[in-house]
Amino acid sequence: MPDKLEEHYGIRLASSSIRHITEGHAKRIHESQVLIKDYPSTLGKAYVIAEMDGSMIPIVEIDETAPDKRKGKKESWKEARLCLAHAKGSATPTFGAIFGGTVEDAGKILFDTACRAGFGKSTFLHAVGDGASWINRQVDEQFGTQGHYLIDFYHVCEYLSAASASCSCLKDKDKWFAKQKKALQGV
Repeated sequence: MPDKLEEHYGIRLASSSIRHITEGHAKRIHESQVLIKDYPSTLGKAYVIAEMDGSMIPIVEIDETAPDKRKGKKESWKEARLCLAHAKGSATPTFGAIFGGTVEDAGKILFDTACRAGFGKSTFLHAVGDGASWINRQVDEQFGTQGHYLIDFYHVCEYLSAASASCSCLKDKDKWFAKQKKALQGV
């Protein structure tokens, strides 16, 4: 990261300074975040499109009592769940994220993000994602009959490609896959 800052902006910063600044901003954002929890009473936009995904983030914990901060580091992984939502036709998405927390907490972030994008009592939410069952459950729990969840085209193609050997003759698997892709595209 320090190399990119210098390359793009001509600024030299140590990795520890970048981490300290980033953590400070993240803490202020987290402390100031007030989630919308109540179902909206306003009509809202006709449609809101949302997406949610999880991503594993490497964590390095530094032993603050160690005389040499370079030693005694503990590495682990934590999941960050990220979402975005926007009203149909809008080019301005709203974003939400949670680091750690439960699947239910992530669902609350998704609900809040959708509400800030215009979800209301007459809005239909169209959610897309990689097919993770936890996302589907949260769309059902948070939006009920006002929402549905579809696997995005990229991930459907990824899953179909993996299944092609089992669903067709090995010599025809590419042809079978191309046919399924066209069917999904409505071609």
